[in-house]
Amino acid sequence: MIRNYRDLNGDRVEETGQNVEVKRSSMDTVPAWSALELPAIFIRTPEQPVTKIVVGVNSSGGSAAALRWAVAEACRREALLRIVSTWESAGPLGAPLTGDPARIAAARVQKALVRVLSQQCLPCRIGCATLKGAPGEALLSEAGEAGLLVLGAAGPGPEREPGPTHRYCLQNGHGPLVFVPAWRLSHDPGPLESSGERVT
Repeated sequence: MIRNYRDLNGDRVEETGQNVEVKRSSMDTVPAWSALELPAIFIRTPEQPVTKIVVGVNSSGGSAAALRWAVAEACRREALLRIVSTWESAGPLGAPLTGDPARIAAARVQKALVRVLSQQCLPCRIGCATLKGAPGEALLSEAGEAGLLVLGAAGPGPEREPGPTHRYCLQNGHGPLVFVPAWRLSHDPGPLESSGERVT
């Protein structure tokens, strides 16, 4: 399902996947994030102008940092910001999951979108999607060859070992890729937790 609407600034918000409605009128805006205060590690740099930035979100601190960086970068480049969360019907080795993974992913995306729309500086276009499948494969497919893929790193510095999704994207992707360490700022609202979610 795809819905289009405009926020109070007149910017068009496009949603795909789960039906999520956000109204900005009841929110207080927070200061815009500067890319200078959001450290990031470019793994593969763009070789052409970036028109789409895909950020993968889960409930980790690294994911929240990646969202902050992606918002600032989409504003700077005047690019489409694409917020993506993935889900699978079973856990590792076929283990059952607690709760409805599709609903958890949709709630995660909704919380991320609400956080983006509370910013003073908004990307010119925003899209959202919940995708079924392994995170690495789904995120690479969404970003394609030209889209800038942004992932949160596990810890507050580059010394942490990459997780399985990071390794998959490193080994199988060819487009631009950025890892954002889990830095916290004074006005940072924290991770994007969803009820019933377990971080992997």
